[in-house]
Amino acid sequence: KSGDLQRGLHSYAQAMQHISGERYTWDSLPPVRKMYQDGYLTALYLLGSIGRTHLLLSERDPIHRRHSGIAYDSLAALLNYVRANLVSDEAKIQLAEEARQWLPDAVADLSALYFAGGGDAFKERALQMAEQGKTFLLMERSRLNSASDLLPPHLLRKQFELSAVHRRALQFPELQPMAESFFRYCFDHE
Repeated sequence: KSGDLQRGLHSYAQAMQHISGERYTWDSLPPVRKMYQDGYLTALYLLGSIGRTHLLLSERDPIHRRHSGIAYDSLAALLNYVRANLVSDEAKIQLAEEARQWLPDAVADLSALYFAGGGDAFKERALQMAEQGKTFLLMERSRLNSASDLLPPHLLRKQFELSAVHRRALQFPELQPMAESFFRYCFDHE
């Protein structure tokens, strides 16, 4: 089992190197901005997988606790960065809803690291990530509900359509700068 996990980490290392275009160590993952530019959803799932794999390996070698924590810290930082850079409220809500699929696992893993003797820092990280996920979704839903009440139905449909296109465009790094400019223009001129 440990050999399979080590091979998994090697594959993850290759994927992260592909994302960043440079070599790195588990002590220092690629910068958040680079992960955002190269397709943030892939990076978010990859960071969660890296964190989980290091957690499983930490039963044999405690250094993996630290590496797991680094992966989850990067995941939280990337999530915050993505949220801050999405233009439309609908895209932010979609991100919050997607995050609900894997944030509970991240919280559970950070809690497991705490209970495995990782220290109070892991307990704090788990609590912060749990609160961040709840707050994130509530804030975005509240903002959308407030704004939506003021828009006529035809503009709501247009906003929903633009948000869907925006989310799809962000999955292609080469389109991100153009997509951001276009959607900022669209939302500024509605």
